[in-house]
Amino acid sequence: MADFLKSRGRDPKLAPMYSQMMVGMVAFHRPVVARTRASPKLEQVAANLIDLAWNGLSELDAKA
Repeated sequence: MADFLKSRGRDPKLAPMYSQMMVGMVAFHRPVVARTRASPKLEQVAANLIDLAWNGLSELDAKA
């Protein structure tokens, strides 16, 4: 993560924060699914989490 952030012009010292945010996306999806009574398949949940993380990181702007 540090190398990736550096390649985007970001401070690589922020790697632990970004890593924890990604863990949070995975860890806290279940309560949302439970509240909405949605029952997506595990593969669908994984695909959506990957899509969100990848697209979010791939568009990371060095200006922010």
